[in-house]
Amino acid sequence: MRILFIEDDPVLANIVIDYLEESYTIDHAFDTIEAQNLIDNQKYDLFIFDVNIPFQSGIEFLKDLRDFNILTPAIMLTAYDDTAHVKASFNAGAHDYIRKPFELEELKIRIERSIVLFRIDDTISLLLDDEVIYYPQKRLVINRGKEYTLRPKDTEILEYHQQKF
Repeated sequence: MRILFIEDDPVLANIVIDYLEESYTIDHAFDTIEAQNLIDNQKYDLFIFDVNIPFQSGIEFLKDLRDFNILTPAIMLTAYDDTAHVKASFNAGAHDYIRKPFELEELKIRIERSIVLFRIDDTISLLLDDEVIYYPQKRLVINRGKEYTLRPKDTEILEYHQQKF
């Protein structure tokens, strides 16, 4: 399972990444510009976004992703203690919300719950022909033992083509 984690606090980011890397593949961005570059080149099973990040808030960034039909489940993190940010996060398309400071185990429990709720399973594959296997959740094609990570547009084309036949 691949998670995109956006957090601009390097200390917190390192703590969370070290903890989660035991169970998941984590890509980290400090800001929304870096995150957009990662999303353009990789498919993610889950987003974990801080609300207050450089260039654009995590809430605005998630809303923009939803406007482009990127429906990856999202957990928002924030130090804000008001309900306005909770409401804005859910309205932007988040499915969960955690207030800082939080226990790492709580974050992992919420990730595991997301896996169940959204049926995230990166073991599902499609055999395209005798030597080509496609893993939709990973956005990965294996052809004669060589791995190719697909860009989002490549994935859309392949999935469209698969629907036609």
